[in-house]
Amino acid sequence: MVYYRIGKGGTRMNHEGSKPFLHAEERNGEREAGTGNKVSRREMLTAIGAGGMVLMAGGLWNGSMASAANELSVRNSVYGGGSCPDGIGSNCVTYKYDDNQQERTVRDKLREQVSVKDFGAVGDGVTDDSAAFQAAIDALSLNGGGRLLIPEGTYAFPAVSPSIQAPKRTLITSNHIHIEGIGLPTIHMTGITKSYIDSINDLNSSGRDVFAVFSFMGVSNCSVRGIRFTGEWDGSGTFRYQSPRAKAVGFTGCTDCVAEQLYGSHLLGNLVNATPANSAHNGFYKVCSGIRISNCYAEYCLENGFNYMGDTYNSAITDSTAKYCGSAGFEGATVNLTITGNLFANNKYAGLSISGKHVVASSNICTGNGDGGVPTSSTMGNGISITYFGNLPTGDIVLANNIVKDNGGFGIYVYPGVAKVMIDGNILSNNSQGNTYKTGINLVGSATSRISDIEITNNQLRDDVGNTTYFINISYAYLVKVSNNRCVMTGNSMAYAQGTASDCVFYGNRSNRAIIVSPSAVDCYQYDNFGINPKRLAQSTAPSTGTWHVGDYVQNAVLSGTNAPIGWVCAAAGTFTPSTAWTANQSYSAGVYTNANSKVYRAVKSGISGTTSPSHSSGIAAGGTVLWEFISVYSTPVFKPYGLLHEVKTGKVVYSGDGLTSIYQIPHGLSTVPSCYQVTPASADSGTAGIAYVEADAVYLNVHFSSAPTAGGTNVSLVWSAEC
Repeated sequence: MVYYRIGKGGTRMNHEGSKPFLHAEERNGEREAGTGNKVSRREMLTAIGAGGMVLMAGGLWNGSMASAANELSVRNSVYGGGSCPDGIGSNCVTYKYDDNQQERTVRDKLREQVSVKDFGAVGDGVTDDSAAFQAAIDALSLNGGGRLLIPEGTYAFPAVSPSIQAPKRTLITSNHIHIEGIGLPTIHMTGITKSYIDSINDLNSSGRDVFAVFSFMGVSNCSVRGIRFTGEWDGSGTFRYQSPRAKAVGFTGCTDCVAEQLYGSHLLGNLVNATPANSAHNGFYKVCSGIRISNCYAEYCLENGFNYMGDTYNSAITDSTAKYCGSAGFEGATVNLTITGNLFANNKYAGLSISGKHVVASSNICTGNGDGGVPTSSTMGNGISITYFGNLPTGDIVLANNIVKDNGGFGIYVYPGVAKVMIDGNILSNNSQGNTYKTGINLVGSATSRISDIEITNNQLRDDVGNTTYFINISYAYLVKVSNNRCVMTGNSMAYAQGTASDCVFYGNRSNRAIIVSPSAVDCYQYDNFGINPKRLAQSTAPSTGTWHVGDYVQNAVLSGTNAPIGWVCAAAGTFTPSTAWTANQSYSAGVYTNANSKVYRAVKSGISGTTSPSHSSGIAAGGTVLWEFISVYSTPVFKPYGLLHEVKTGKVVYSGDGLTSIYQIPHGLSTVPSCYQVTPASADSGTAGIAYVEADAVYLNVHFSSAPTAGGTNVSLVWSAEC
């Protein structure tokens, strides 16, 4: 039950069905209580003011305006002065939730939230409404926070020559400010161009405000929800890191703040940006912590759709989308970050770019990044980039259950200096569509900044269209484990550990292409890797020609002879060097193999070779009129026998001892000297004589007794077995 009291009198309005009554006691001696004078509709509306009308419209006051105006009984209603110093208005109306709660004025109640239109905003898309936003925020700040409502409409937010010293923004410096759109209003940011942004040539401007609709500064427990932001970027040009960026929503040195259900398009910067406060620029230092982005959509932003800059902690971005942005969909240099359930598509440099420590990126989709991200760009964007940020510890990064596909650059690119990364359970397919170096997962450090402690496990690696030369490329990296992955590709090899790699292990992988380890790589091993679609041939000897992949096997066509194997399996991939080396000005037919520059090539088009030998490491290149297809780096395959055939013979011999002979020969019937044999006494006399030892040759098991068996008729019995 909600009650309202109007003026000085003691009569209340009942919100639960009975008609409300207004009572007023004597004011300034002009009316006496109990005169029974009725109040008109105009008088009542004047008394309660706009605040009371809002409560009535919101359903807090039961009963229609007509019945209230016609049937309210008022005694000596006089307003102004006395206990209502403001005269008429919402301060003269009190609010009480029920009999058990404290009474408040309606003005106090209404100050819990305001509308930007209360402060002069028009929302017609033409009138400059920026001053109204600041006035509304200032009013809430005076009351210690509250909600700012933005009704449906288009609100113009223009800037005229802003600078980092005098930015255009709505500045929010109080806690507990919550900004909420009603019906998805639009705030249109106008007045500056990319060329104007570029004209501010100052690295110290990075992250600082120049043009921001809502700039939260050093606050906690604030939020922005349900608003569309639009700008004027036409999609051309490249973001300069020497220049500032426009922001729809900026959090500087803030704690526990939320951006939710926001939409941004054609902004000259970011939809949401979080950055630490800087003592030199902001007057105080404070990291950002607990920033949460959820259910937001950014497209055609000049830089990143969403950006967590260095010194951002304990934050998250979930269930959001960033497309066609001029840098990355999301970029974060953070400690303790969760990135889950997002879509990053068709961005210029990367779908997702991360650095820092304790980062988990899971169940995201990174697709189509790179060429096509920005129509005028030919940059090959990576699906996921893991970079090294010098001022921030890097490591303990987990990429799990993401889909990374159809990107122009690498599927996953781990930059020099990065350590402790787990890449687990992801699906990578058809990446490196435009890269010169065609790699799905690129681990390439440098001589002075090596990559270390990387685990790549349980991933599905696929390349159906031949984009990838090496699905996993390892250089200047150590402590790399590649295990239990599934790879199907049309390129050359699943993994390549270059000569600068060390302490790498490959095991339990299933792939239809080789795992190649350079002879110069240190302490790099592979075992228990198997082919998904291996070659299956039958011949009488292990292979000595051709190109072979791990898991290919050859069945022994001649199952006879000593210790004959059932077949041979390829344990280390490579290509047997063709007997014919490349020759200049030579006629080559399609299908012919040759070797040059420690590589193997196959002619895919007949012709005459040129004067320079082929040296490319992927794809097809012309040499004279011949088209040469790169097959592999020269590395001799290793085949191991499996399923050795065993000959086994068993038997029992019985003979008569003579009391003199202590050696007895048993013909074993094997094709060669037995590798294993056994002779056991099977009678009393042979047991008494005792077997000292047995030796074998190509024909006999030679049994040496401890003493000659006793003379007798068929009294010596022996059971034997032998195998080879």
